[in-house]
Amino acid sequence: QIDLLRRTPSVWISRVCEVFGSRMWRADNYFYYAYAVGRWDPHCCPRYLRPEHYEALRSSAHRVALHHGPLASAAASRDDFTVASLLDSMDWMGDEQIAEQLAALLPHMAPAGRLFWRS
Repeated sequence: QIDLLRRTPSVWISRVCEVFGSRMWRADNYFYYAYAVGRWDPHCCPRYLRPEHYEALRSSAHRVALHHGPLASAAASRDDFTVASLLDSMDWMGDEQIAEQLAALLPHMAPAGRLFWRS
């Protein structure tokens, strides 16, 4: 984003105006809304925060395992990961680090496991 600003400030300014002028305030855009307002709104939030999904979350909470630390150490802790989300972590890694993280994780995924990342 900083490179975009340096190369073509008009594009960056246009994007900021679009986001803050219209996109952020759409009823279905909880990403921008929560960042700007600092809270979720009952009518503008992810599905998992809506009251009708609370019981499903509550009944499955025991299946969630959180880990704070290197992905490789989390991967080594079990061999049945069904879902792994690497979305934001890859934003700050070089290609070699990303390859190392995936190499550590993939052997520990369940056969039908899903992996999410951003390119």
